[in-house]
Amino acid sequence: MALLTAVIALSVGLTGCSPRRTATVAPEPVWFGTEPDIRVLVATTDGPIRLATTDKTPLTTRDADNGSRTGQAPSGASFAATRAGSAFGVSTPGLTAARVEVESQAGLIYDSKRLGPRAEIAVESADGEPTLRLIAIVPLEQYVAGVAAAELYASWEREAYEAQCVAARTYALHERARARASGRSYDVLSSTLDQVFEGLTRNETAQIAARATRGSVLLDEDKQILRAYYSSTCGGRPSSAAGIWPSTGSFAFNAALPLQGLPRACPCEASSRYRWERERSVADVTARLKAWGREKAVPIRRMADLVSIEPVEFNDARRPNAYRVTDSDRKTYLISAEELRTALNTPARGRPSITGKTRVPSGDLSAVVEGSTVTLVGRGFGHGVGLCQFGAQSFAKQGEEAADMLELFYPGAERAIVYD
Repeated sequence: MALLTAVIALSVGLTGCSPRRTATVAPEPVWFGTEPDIRVLVATTDGPIRLATTDKTPLTTRDADNGSRTGQAPSGASFAATRAGSAFGVSTPGLTAARVEVESQAGLIYDSKRLGPRAEIAVESADGEPTLRLIAIVPLEQYVAGVAAAELYASWEREAYEAQCVAARTYALHERARARASGRSYDVLSSTLDQVFEGLTRNETAQIAARATRGSVLLDEDKQILRAYYSSTCGGRPSSAAGIWPSTGSFAFNAALPLQGLPRACPCEASSRYRWERERSVADVTARLKAWGREKAVPIRRMADLVSIEPVEFNDARRPNAYRVTDSDRKTYLISAEELRTALNTPARGRPSITGKTRVPSGDLSAVVEGSTVTLVGRGFGHGVGLCQFGAQSFAKQGEEAADMLELFYPGAERAIVYD
């Protein structure tokens, strides 16, 4: 553990050269009596939703608002939106209701994804047209294993998986609490907007890692569950949540100290996006910045031709938090690093579609404008806050433990077990 322990001591002021797994698990009380579930928004669609069971047995259906109204539907049944006057509902063989709960102890399957035993289908109306939502209700540990399997390569080391499982569980419980406090009908999305979840997994490493870290989460300095962000590749220097996202009011969680990007080394060079370069035209960059500005209704939507993009604010790790965009009218616009990354990848009329090869991978970049060409040179892939997945894999290959990695990626965070 010498390498990682030394890096941790340098980064967060700790001393000692022995593994700190025991020390990082605080004697916190169990917060949940039993393992909680999590509601995952799997699909939003205009068309019908088809659900099957793993053993071809019938589906049990129930009116979510009146549990005494039940029915059965065959495996492979379709759930469609229906209208009764001005109200919409969900209709399937044997039952029509505003919200339908679906259950099969054998397990549900949607679009080849294994969802577990329970789901809910609801209908909402936008502009008078119905949209169906499929929400899987998944035991949290099965969800965590599924996230780890979707987020990491199958060949990666178990310790990287364990670190990922703790981060994924922590993030999930943080967002779950926010969703339930606001009355939202689901807890997390199944995409990178929250965490990728492609259904229950058969990845044995992910399953073992979830079991090994069962109930384990990270706490911030106020003993609250941390919003444990993570990304693919930090490029060697972490980002600061408070520097690139709102951190006051309802977003005060982004001010948590373990998310603020202290200086540290990270061996994520194996990533193909550890360093990258993209070339765009001035017209292309200008069009995308303006298109993003129109989406967000901010002044940059009226900018003239791009002249320069310069970093103007840095975190303690010397990673840019914000940039100043200057146009040919000498007007300037302040934009955060994450906003810049998003803006540079925003679709714009008359501009080519963004592909994997042309996408700007992170907001840690420098921009050189020469004539009609903008050369973007950057590091990393993703927002760079918290755990670096390629870094975790490299540390794991060196023999480092998940507990030590988590200390490095979330400096000052404590570990707690929140259910048995």
